[in-house]
Amino acid sequence: MEQEAEKYFEEIEKRGGVIKCLEEGYFQKEIAQAAYRYQQELEKKEKIIVGINEFVIENEKLDMPILKIDESTEKEQLESLRFLIEGEGYRTFLASNGLEAKVQINRSPIDLILLDIKMPGMDGVEFMKFARILEMKG
Repeated sequence: MEQEAEKYFEEIEKRGGVIKCLEEGYFQKEIAQAAYRYQQELEKKEKIIVGINEFVIENEKLDMPILKIDESTEKEQLESLRFLIEGEGYRTFLASNGLEAKVQINRSPIDLILLDIKMPGMDGVEFMKFARILEMKG
């Protein structure tokens, strides 16, 4: 694990440091790719998680507490985040679904994407695949 971390540190240095990597979206790409690989491993059962993709009891009733964040609180948090980002001089764009987001990234380059994995019209994984292809065409 330490060796893998060292490889990332070396890659960050080779790319010009943390700020340069942030500006180029390196970290966001790495996170998206790691999440995609992880999901693929689960779906192909290369990685087994008991109760998730193996040894699942069909129609099992679970008695567990679930925390649901009220939509108004979620909106307040997003507005606070937007205020902080814009306060640092960055422009922000909002899209209410994956299709609007596709249109937006076609209009202007985006350095950082914050999204929900479950969006109407197009899920977050599908959107990130599209964004990655668009970036590669660059």
